[in-house]
Order: sequence, then structure tokens, then C-alpha cells
Amino acid sequence: QYGASIGGPVVQDRVWYHGSVELIDQKYTLPLARRITDLQSYLVPLNIDVLPATAYRQPFEDLLGNGKVNFQLSQDHTGFVRYAIERTTLYNTGLRFGSALRATHPEWDDNHFNAWNMGIGETWVVSPTTLNSFNFQYLHYKQNQFVPQCAEMGFTPEQCLLQTLVFPSVSTSPAPMTSGFPSRDEPRWQIKDDFSMLLGEHSLKLGADVSFMPKLGGTFAVNAGSITFFDDPDVIVNNTNGRYPQGFRTPGIVRAIARITQNKLPNWHTEDARTFGGYINDDWRLSSKLTLNLGLRYDLYYIMDQPNLDKNRVYQVLKAIGSPFGDIPKTDTNNFAPRIGAAWDIGGDGRDIVRLGYGMFYPIQCITPFYTQNLFQEPTIYFTQTTANSAIGVGALADYVYGVSPLPAGPPADPTEIPRGALISSTPTTSASWYDPNLKDQVEHIIHAGYAKQLGGNMMVAADYTHIEGRNEWRPLEVNPLCTAQGPAFEGECRSPGFQGPEAAIGRRILSTATEAVFGDPNMLGPTEIVFSNNRSRYDELALVFQRRGTTASFQASYVLSGAFGYGAAVGGVFVNGSSFVPEKANNTGGCWDCETEWGPGFSDERHRLTLFGTFELPFGIEAAPTFTVASARPYQQYRAANPNGAGSLRCYAGDNCLTPGSTGEIVSVHSARGQSLINLNMRTSKAFRLNDSHELRVFAEWFNIPNRANFGQN
Repeated sequence: QYGASIGGPVVQDRVWYHGSVELIDQKYTLPLARRITDLQSYLVPLNIDVLPATAYRQPFEDLLGNGKVNFQLSQDHTGFVRYAIERTTLYNTGLRFGSALRATHPEWDDNHFNAWNMGIGETWVVSPTTLNSFNFQYLHYKQNQFVPQCAEMGFTPEQCLLQTLVFPSVSTSPAPMTSGFPSRDEPRWQIKDDFSMLLGEHSLKLGADVSFMPKLGGTFAVNAGSITFFDDPDVIVNNTNGRYPQGFRTPGIVRAIARITQNKLPNWHTEDARTFGGYINDDWRLSSKLTLNLGLRYDLYYIMDQPNLDKNRVYQVLKAIGSPFGDIPKTDTNNFAPRIGAAWDIGGDGRDIVRLGYGMFYPIQCITPFYTQNLFQEPTIYFTQTTANSAIGVGALADYVYGVSPLPAGPPADPTEIPRGALISSTPTTSASWYDPNLKDQVEHIIHAGYAKQLGGNMMVAADYTHIEGRNEWRPLEVNPLCTAQGPAFEGECRSPGFQGPEAAIGRRILSTATEAVFGDPNMLGPTEIVFSNNRSRYDELALVFQRRGTTASFQASYVLSGAFGYGAAVGGVFVNGSSFVPEKANNTGGCWDCETEWGPGFSDERHRLTLFGTFELPFGIEAAPTFTVASARPYQQYRAANPNGAGSLRCYAGDNCLTPGSTGEIVSVHSARGQSLINLNMRTSKAFRLNDSHELRVFAEWFNIPNRANFGQN
């Protein structure tokens, strides 16, 4: 890490400047579990360009720079102009823990993130008790992800498809087929104004901010598609379950073959996105010991490409078959969020403080829940056409032999409508997407209570409790699963809700009878996700802190006891924080998302965390600053097989190669297993050398992961 800064006056007492530049160069390697490496080794004899890996090289480089000029415009007016840039490059970010490297191209991808920001601001002292602050900023963000291309590596599209395999635990890297690459080019404007006034015992503040994003989103590269299997490579090669007598040459063992439209640059733009936020707040000093805080905020998000929702091809199909999901969601305009808080100085001397607070918060969604819908709203749509088996040897691929049989035909290059018999989805791993017409913005209810006490002149202790209740959280649910009414993984009718025709036959998708009746095509839609706002989550945290400050030693210890739980393991909203799991039990309205086994710890659930750090003066003028952290293991999911519905994977049963105890044959809850606890010690040591009265040279060394522990975490 390298950096430099400079600053000083331009005009004495009127104009000042400051600038800095920083370069971060990190050589990072992501280690893999031995089982993943072994599973990748089973794929080498297939001659599909697989290079088994024990680790992924993921170097990171980040260049940051900024400059700022401050002005004293007059006695009551000050202003500033700021400019900042960031240039980031990362390699192999598209690889996940089960992904395999390519022998001909070990560097899977390189990502370039470029952003620049310009801002101006003006502060006006209206009176001794009144202040107004105005800010404007422009941000331009670009991303370009360069990936290896089939043509450059000498492969045909069919060869690329045969090399792109998906198993429950591992997969091979996808190979884009065109000269296009994923990119984003997003300009944003923001205007913000804050007004403050002291009025007796009240400190009032109100303000508003407006953001404009004329083109939110970007474009995709196009790859060949994927071939998905029911079981892992070791099961297939060794025939451990008796279903693969000829290994990979056994007919009918492919679950699905997905082929992707070959648009040059399919885009997922949201046009003319904008947001508005406004607030009013009052800090009311009731007495010298008690302060009350009252506030109200309002947020409006217009980021779902609302003007083009009626062009969505999935919506048009759902509307035509009379589905209750065949309607357009309305922009949520009820996002009023009250807040109330209190601070009590018990003795009036600042040594014992009690804090209480409650607030509602409407977090803005990222682009994730919109981009798949946006793909179906463009003049030329982008989708995956799937040919599938419902079980080994059952379905459209019953006689298909991997690497021997001809591949199914792919979709047209530039479709404007959903073709017949396509079983479409948006990508090989996600579904055709739409929204629940009753969609609302998610809201978090946050309660906080805290106590802090000063001990003597240099020590303090504090205890804080926080409870977050998530409501109306967004989660995609599969509404077009395969009808398997005789099995434990399905409940309810095998028909589209609202459709009056006959039920779908066993082994067909629920919407197939409805699309056949209206369009004459039972295979129009494949996996179909509807984004609902019905999910719930809960987070609880108790944080204890002890702090001591001294001239030769300062020390702080913190302990956090916490729990993060949600349906589908989604805490804080799947599109805001992490991902979620498809309900194990499917039905025609999205599955039993709130079944008992669907409630489980989130990705960030960490029950205990203890952190110790401080600075200490050692002999010979050496200063040491160690940091020691131990934390509980975080949860992970256990799978037994790919989900035949084409959405996610099926969880394992207790007693069936599961690490979670329980009755044999009983489905385990989401995130029922725990990975590895965290133990880490870092330290910085430094020594100063005084050169003269005005110059000092400081030499330092930083020591990371002193125990040399891998800390695999959830993996």
C-alpha cells in the first residue's frame, strides 16, 4: 500500500487546497477444500479443458485519488469543489468455490471498475441559530469484465457447451462465445439540501435529497449455456448409487441442457431511475439530563424500470393465462418511517449514559431483483432455452448420452418473442422472472438500548442491545415447479392459481396446462420466479465493550453475542444481504417458504465474537499494536442433489451423509451445518527516528495471520 498527500493555502484565510493519492496492491489467494479439488479431478478424463485447482489466484489493485478546494466566499458563506477517482482491477472474481479453472486459460476473468466523482457544496450561516447546507454531486461508474472467448481459444459453440458442466458441488467455468463482455456505464446526479435551526430547547433539522440515474444497469456477455447433471462426478464415475453402470456414457443421466440466445450484447437497463428522500428531525432537550429525539423520514424509489413493465414477455404470458401474478406492481408510496430516541445522563456529569431508540428504515434495493426482469422487457429478449429430464432416464433427454448424442437445437439468435417449446429462463441458474403485483418495499424495525459508564479518568464500559425485525423482505419464489404430487417435495394443486382448466400431469410443470390451453404450447415457460415481499427475518445483538486509555498503553476488549435468522436463511432481504434458498417443498404459489425447516441462520450468523486490540510502548521506543479475534463458525448449506425443478438444490436428509444429527430421512433445516471457527492475530510494530526539530522518520512492519491458520470459514 502506497500513498501521498499534499495541502495548504492558496489565498491566505480565503482559499485552501488538499489532494491525495493511494495505491493498494494485494496478492490474494483463495484456497479450496480438498474435496472440491478431488471432484474436479474426475472431470479431467473427459478432455473438456479442466485444470483441477487447490487455490484460486485473485490479485487486487486499487488506485484512489482526490482533490478538494475550500473557499471562504464571505463572512456567512463557505463552499468547496471536490474531484475524486478510483481505478480497480480484480482477477478471477467470477470463480466460486466449486468452479474449475481452464487448462488453456487459467486466468478466468479480469474486472475493471472505474469511477469518478465531482461534487460542489455551499454552507450559509443564515443567522447565529440557523444554518443551510447545499450539495450537488455527479458520479460516473464504469465496469468492464473481460473473459476468455470460445473463438479465441479455438472452440466451437458446441464444444463450449460440452465443456460447461454443472454438478451439485462443482462446475466448470462458463466460456462466453462473443466479442462482447459484461459492462456497466452509469451516470448519476444527486442534489441534497439540509436546513438546521436552534429554537429554544429544540434543535430542528430538515432536508431532502433527489437522485437521477438515466441508465441503471448494463450489458451481458453471452455464453454457450450449460449441461447439468443429477449427481456429483465421483458418484457418476464410481457408480456409488447404482444408477451409472456406464459412468458418463450412461444414457439419460443429464438433468438439463440449457442453450442461450446469441444476442450480441443483451442489456438489463432500468431507464430513468430516480429516488427521493426527505426528513424532519427534532432534538428536544427536556432537561439538563434528558434529550428526546423525534424524527420522520419518507423515501420513494422509482428504480424498477416502471415505464417498460408492460413490455415484459413473462408478464404478458401470465396475464394471458389468467394468473393472479399477471398484473403490474405499483410503486410503493407509503414509505413513512418514524424514529424516536432518548439519551439520559443519569448523574448529569456524563459518567452514566442510557440510550433508547426505535426506528423504521426502508433500504433501497440493488439492481439484482430487477435485472432478470429487465432482460424480458427489451426489444430483443435474452433467455435460456432448456431441454430437461425430470429424473434419470425420464424426460426429453431420456436417451441422451453425454459427448455422444447430438445436442438439442438452440434458440434463435435475436428473438423478439418467447418461442414455442423453449422452457425459457433468464440464465442457466435463474428463472424467468416477474413480480408479485402486491409487491411492497421492505422495511426494517430497529430497537436499540444502551448503557455506558465511565470508570475513573481513563476507563469505560458499555453494553448495547440491538434488535432488527425485517418485514416485507424481498425473496424470489418458484411458481412453476414440476408437478410431483406423490412426493414429499410438493404440496397443493398441480395447476396455475386462478386457472380453471385441468391440472398438469405428473412430471410436467404447473403452468404447462394453462399455456397449452391458451398458446397451444405446454413447454413455453421453464422455472419461473416471482419476487414476493413476504419474507421475514430477525437479528439480535448484545455488544459489550471495555476501554482503557493511557500514556504507555491503551487497550480495548469487545464481545458480541448475536443471532441472525430468516426464512430461506435470508436476513435483511435476499437482494440486500447475500442470497436465499429455494423452499424444499414446492407448490403453485412459490412453495412452503415459511415451513418449520425453512427458518434458519443467515450467511452472516456468528454467535460469538471476541476482539482484543491495543497499542503498547515497548523498550527502545518501539510501539506495538496487536489485534486478536476469535469468532464462532458460520453456517453453510448441505445438499444431497440438484433440484429437478431447476431452481437450486435439494437439502440432504439427517443420517444421509449429513453432518447434522437427527432422525434418518428427516430433511435438515436451512444452514444446519457449521464451518470452521475464526482465530486470527495481526500486529503492527513501529519505531520513530527524530531527524531534527521539524522532521521525523517512522519505520513500521505489519504482521498478518501470525498463527498461520487457513480460516476456511463457511467452506
